[in-house]
Amino acid sequence: RLTVLGPQEAAPPASPPVLLARYEAAALRGTDNYRESAPSRTASLDGMTYVECGGKRFDRLAFRFQVRNPGRPHLLKLFYPDDAARLFDVILNCPSAPCAYDTQGGVLTGQEFENTNSLQSYDVLYWPREEDQALILTTWAEGKPAAVSAFEVYELGEALPPLALPPAENRRALGLYWEDPMLSECFGGRRHEKDSQRFIAETADRMVTYLRWTGMNTLIYPVAFYQGPGFAMLAENLVAGSGVERHPPNYIDILLRRFEATGDFALIPEINCCLSWSMLSPIREHARTPETGYLAVSNQGKTLTGMFPRVNVVHPLYQERLTEIFREMCRRWGDSPAFKGIQLHLVIESSFWFGGPEWG
Repeated sequence: RLTVLGPQEAAPPASPPVLLARYEAAALRGTDNYRESAPSRTASLDGMTYVECGGKRFDRLAFRFQVRNPGRPHLLKLFYPDDAARLFDVILNCPSAPCAYDTQGGVLTGQEFENTNSLQSYDVLYWPREEDQALILTTWAEGKPAAVSAFEVYELGEALPPLALPPAENRRALGLYWEDPMLSECFGGRRHEKDSQRFIAETADRMVTYLRWTGMNTLIYPVAFYQGPGFAMLAENLVAGSGVERHPPNYIDILLRRFEATGDFALIPEINCCLSWSMLSPIREHARTPETGYLAVSNQGKTLTGMFPRVNVVHPLYQERLTEIFREMCRRWGDSPAFKGIQLHLVIESSFWFGGPEWG
């Protein structure tokens, strides 16, 4: 059954947004609250001045600003010129965690998207970690520079009310997807958070609030990463690179319990690549005894042995190891009504498919 909804306005915050400040990009140039990695220029559109970043990839503009109440939801409204082909990152972060972005999005204009030749706005909802904040715009493609006219910062209050939606049985799955296990660093959480109670308050609860506010109901998240499963099991050792170092030890159970309490939320754990140490250890034997068949061989007689070797997925060893990971996930979480299945990330290095016709 398909339900068609009309345009849904986001529910208003519990309290009216408070405008903390409006910053004109051109006025900030040359001050202590502005930095650029390459020469910028100013231009005008709709009678408004804007600052255009350098046109080489990774040229950047950075603006410093402050908020009053870290930990509360905030809205940053970015005003940019839609007058040329542009492709740029929009990053927000803070001094204590410069590589753990509070949020990261972007803007794409021109080419297949006809320019409106007017100023447009881009909204970012986020939970700042501290008072001092940085907005960073990065040119992401040669000749398609970042540009900004102004930005406004709003505080939204302590809570975001849920969006009014039809009953769960009439709704499709709509939600968030992570390729890397970085959840602890999102929604204002802490890098490599190991404290369960902080993870609940600073990450899990905020994520559920955000999902309900936007009308989403699903999370797809990698619980087994490049170096194996990120949860303890007898058949595999826990190692850095699996994601285990980035969360509290019981974070999957925390998310399932939180989703169950919400009522109609779904958690779909993902296996991403997943070449554990026990799966990699036989590969060094392959050169001496290729007939053992641990590595896949293409129809051209080639093997792939780079950072992520292509294994022979029909070899009994790999069949056993991967099946055991599936069994363990179902044993641990299969009784939860919020557990809705397992997703496989099919990239070329993945250990659970052939990777293309030439490999099988």
